[in-house]
Amino acid sequence: MSWLMTPICLLLAFQGNQLETVTQRLNQAQRAAGNFRQPTKSNLQRAETLFLATLNGNRTAALKNDWRLQGFVVEELGDICIVREVANRGRGFYLFRTVETSSDQALQIPHGIHDLDTDLIGLQLFMEGNFRAATWNTIHRRETIPGSKKEADLAHLKDTYLQSFTAAWARHRPNGRILQLHGFAAEKRKEPRARNAAVILSNGTDKPNRATIIMAGYLNGIGAGPVAVYGRDTMELGGTTNAQYLLLSEMKFRRFHHLELSAGLRQRLLKEPGLRRAILEYFRE
Repeated sequence: MSWLMTPICLLLAFQGNQLETVTQRLNQAQRAAGNFRQPTKSNLQRAETLFLATLNGNRTAALKNDWRLQGFVVEELGDICIVREVANRGRGFYLFRTVETSSDQALQIPHGIHDLDTDLIGLQLFMEGNFRAATWNTIHRRETIPGSKKEADLAHLKDTYLQSFTAAWARHRPNGRILQLHGFAAEKRKEPRARNAAVILSNGTDKPNRATIIMAGYLNGIGAGPVAVYGRDTMELGGTTNAQYLLLSEMKFRRFHHLELSAGLRQRLLKEPGLRRAILEYFRE
């Protein structure tokens, strides 16, 4: 009968509600951005402990209260756990998948407000894939830090909640993977291979490893290219000064992937579910 819904229809409807709610929460956090406050060392150390507990599946009232004392609220939505800041201090927006079938991979979008559409692409990939965790910035990368001339660029600051998450992830999944998404403007690139690329792919060094070369070949093969590998095809946008890469390198964490996406590819990813599925297939482990 028409008023009856099959299990698969119920599942799809629930996933749609999840996406709508998570999108609303992220939009609210980003719209309120603009009041960056530098966290203390003790705040960051405590946050790393809380991130690790959350990654390990802790959802107790005590943990939620500890997050509240740090200025965050925890919201459970089916198999997804949202950790978001209450005050708007640029501390970030975090998603965790609670099911044990999730992968050993995390997604980071550190410039979501500035790098057009990367925040939405990251959200689509997380919701449609099986990443265990994902992070978004809630401060514009060009925002000036009060009392400083530095910009609140989370990909280049050492003392941030994103760094606390990154350290916790490396402890939680030392053999896991982090995929970090950025967007670039082709007209600003100097080298032809960079200007013409759909993706500039890097492992954070000028010496691409085997995993980087394999990923580049896969992305080219599914029509997401052309892919320019940093250190082989271009010397632009390699993420070599990326704060998360530098921290992970110190921790001997080796599977960091820095992807710069062209405007054209970002539009395709927003509009082509098939392309997203093909990319996600590579990251299903």
